[in-house]
Amino acid sequence: MSPRLLPLLLATLAATPALTRGAAAAADRPPNILFIFADDHSRKVISAYEDAYPLARTPHLDRLAASGIRFQAGYLGAWCMPSRATLLTGLHPHAIETMRMTGANPRSTYDPAVCRFWPAVFRRQGYETAQIGKWHTGTDAGWGRDWDYQRVWNRPANPEDAGNYYGPQIVDFNGQPRTVEGYATDNYTRWAVDYIRGEGRDPAKPWYLWLCYGAIHGPTVPAPRHRGSLRDAPVAPPGTSSAPAPANPPTSKAPRPGNAAPPARPSTRTAARATRTGSGRPTNACRPWTRASARCSAPCGSPANLSGRSSCTRRIRATPTASMA
Repeated sequence: MSPRLLPLLLATLAATPALTRGAAAAADRPPNILFIFADDHSRKVISAYEDAYPLARTPHLDRLAASGIRFQAGYLGAWCMPSRATLLTGLHPHAIETMRMTGANPRSTYDPAVCRFWPAVFRRQGYETAQIGKWHTGTDAGWGRDWDYQRVWNRPANPEDAGNYYGPQIVDFNGQPRTVEGYATDNYTRWAVDYIRGEGRDPAKPWYLWLCYGAIHGPTVPAPRHRGSLRDAPVAPPGTSSAPAPANPPTSKAPRPGNAAPPARPSTRTAARATRTGSGRPTNACRPWTRASARCSAPCGSPANLSGRSSCTRRIRATPTASMA
């Protein structure tokens, strides 16, 4: 096992373990693992946390938390694709190679020989691996290579379906796409329960299930049975929210004759970071923040940089990263 994968595997084992009773608890068999992943989910809506909102009621998640470990802080890529890529590789987004956006949003790709996902390691160690729910990490969802069982809403493979967070959805059943009706969260949960109870897996093997929900992602559309259930729930504004801005005070200066606007005057900061081309247009030549990763073909302000449309020619070192999309 690669040393760089070990911290992620340990964190995953501790994050949301679901240790089953009976044979799975035997000393000679590894634990079964349920890893729940949800887009844009605040801990304040999980009642197992002390600072949860009063309206939060999550008894099933609370029971998992009571038998496992609750993390107080976690750091991933901020958006859909980088956060998943981090969990699948054990790398921060800036270190993930070949994964990139390509074509219509959210179509993306990667080279599986370079960008390897660690569930394949579980397979080699005798686990059955499964993923259910939202997939947003390249058109290749890895069935047969990383996963023994999949029912995934593959957004990159179907850009025309990418906005259907709640249904109907195009779902890949072990690589075969089907259109599925119904509310997505209910579908994912039902399929997960069926898998845990034995559907589609070898009962003699331990299993790892990555269960990915997307319904918290905006635009928020609750299931019909939940609509209006929190209409009267008290929600206190965050303590860090700003008070309404006061009304603008009346101007203390007399208007200019004829209501003429004052002459435009560039700020010192703008002038310092811009040069002028022959046409008089300002250009942002060699800003300080680019100098760490770019080399100009000529010194800033030199005649070579004051001619033409480009202020300077940059040779930026390309490091493949997960796109923030």
